[in-house]
Amino acid sequence: MELNWEAIGALAEALGALAVVVTLIYLSTQLRQNTKSIQSANYGTWNQAAAGANALAATTANIFEDALSKSRELEPGEKWAFYMHMLQIFNGFETVFLMHLHETIDITLYESKMRAARKLLASPGVAEFWAEWQIGYDERFVQYLEANVDAGDA
Repeated sequence: MELNWEAIGALAEALGALAVVVTLIYLSTQLRQNTKSIQSANYGTWNQAAAGANALAATTANIFEDALSKSRELEPGEKWAFYMHMLQIFNGFETVFLMHLHETIDITLYESKMRAARKLLASPGVAEFWAEWQIGYDERFVQYLEANVDAGDA
């Protein structure tokens, strides 16, 4: 029996091509799983930050409510507490915004948090905070909020 080297070469090329296709399918699956893992971890991080902000809000609920509406002028210590609370909240919003830019967060979570940020910015007390503290945030985040603050829930 005589070996046909051309046939063996063609078979080897076909097997090599099949191996490449199988490897690409495997890598694609791994990439999707990794992306979901990153998104889950990011969601967990967001929830931890939100829990901290909510715990702080619970201890200063009356200050928070008065500050949002500016129904009264806050005492210096109250204003500072409110601003620290807003820094924590907007740091979380900025994190979600940056995760969106890097495509590591679910779009529905991103959109819901940006709606919340815009709603907060519509309140007089938060608008005052933002005017003083926006300099500490990523310029892209600031530009997004400034362009969309009047967009409401659109």
